[in-house]
Amino acid sequence: MKRAFVLVWLAFQIGLPIAMLFAEYRPAPFGWQMYSATRNESEFRIEWRNDSVSTLDFAAIVPRPRAELDYSVLVPRHVCGHFQGVRSVVVTELDAIGGEGTRSSRYECEPHG
Repeated sequence: MKRAFVLVWLAFQIGLPIAMLFAEYRPAPFGWQMYSATRNESEFRIEWRNDSVSTLDFAAIVPRPRAELDYSVLVPRHVCGHFQGVRSVVVTELDAIGGEGTRSSRYECEPHG
């Protein structure tokens, strides 16, 4: 019984990180590359209600980014919640690992007040 437990435990400890090597995005949770791979780089464009457009200085909002957080969702929420006059935030994710293309998403902000 003890031997079976050890074998199952070892299989889990080795099998899960191996499976995460084939995850769609890296770094993947529970993968060996969790903190060693670089995150996809993102560009943030703010579209204001007065029809002007500006780019966001990511380092001003997140001075020390963490690899396990998805800033393509968190930053637009923060911008929409803390800056008045923002109509939407456009996130363009640049594939820094594979170098194959980009993906853009638009997050609409609720009007304040």
